[in-house]
Parts: sequence; structure tokens; C-alpha cells
Amino acid sequence: MEWKFKKNEKWNKVILVVLCGILLLVIAMPQKAAGTATGGSVASEDTTVSYEERLRTLLADTYGADMVDVLIYAGDRTQTYYGSGGKESITGVLITIKKEAVTGTTIADITLAVCALFDLPAHKVAVLVKK
Repeated sequence: MEWKFKKNEKWNKVILVVLCGILLLVIAMPQKAAGTATGGSVASEDTTVSYEERLRTLLADTYGADMVDVLIYAGDRTQTYYGSGGKESITGVLITIKKEAVTGTTIADITLAVCALFDLPAHKVAVLVKK
């Protein structure tokens, strides 16, 4: 197969180098944070508290009133939650549940749900049984 543009071989190389440079610039450009793209606001202590209350209510509906307690720790780490704008993120979740509400898969179910909800790895979610 022959190149049709052999006459302008010098210009072909220049164009190829310029296009490769543009491609590298596009790849290296920083992306917008997910929270700012969706118009999320800066997270505050109120946001963390509201997430705690919503999770506590959901777990209380599932396992019974006064059976669970929730603590969410937020700091400036890499895992961001929806609406945080990338400024603050959930770095750990602690859930305590009364012994009476625990069955064979309760702890695994709660851990799985919290990991999916806040996009956290399992080692950042602790579920403890209270006496």
C-alpha cells in the first residue's frame, strides 16, 4: 500500500507530531470533581449528621427501634459522598447494634449496605454488637 501524500512527507510528520501533542494535552488535563459537576455544595457537619440520622432511621426500621446507633466520621480523604463537592468525605462508619437484633448475616448485610451507600471499602465500615 502506498501513501498518497509522499510529496509532503515533511508536513505529514509535522502534522502527526502536533496531533500527538494535542492528544497528550487532552489526556493530561485535570478533570472536574464529581461533586462540582453535579452542583454539589460544600459538606458540613450538618450534612454528616443528616446522613447519620437517615442511616439510623433506615436501620431502626429494619432491625427495630433503639437497636442501632450510627457514627459517621468525615475528613479530607479521597472517598467523597454525593453532594460533598470534593471538600469533605466520609472516611469511616461505625454502627453498633444490640445483641437481640443480630442474626447470622446481620453484620455482613449492614456492612455490605453501608459500603454500597457511601462507596467505602469494607475495612472502613465497622459493625459492633452491644450487650
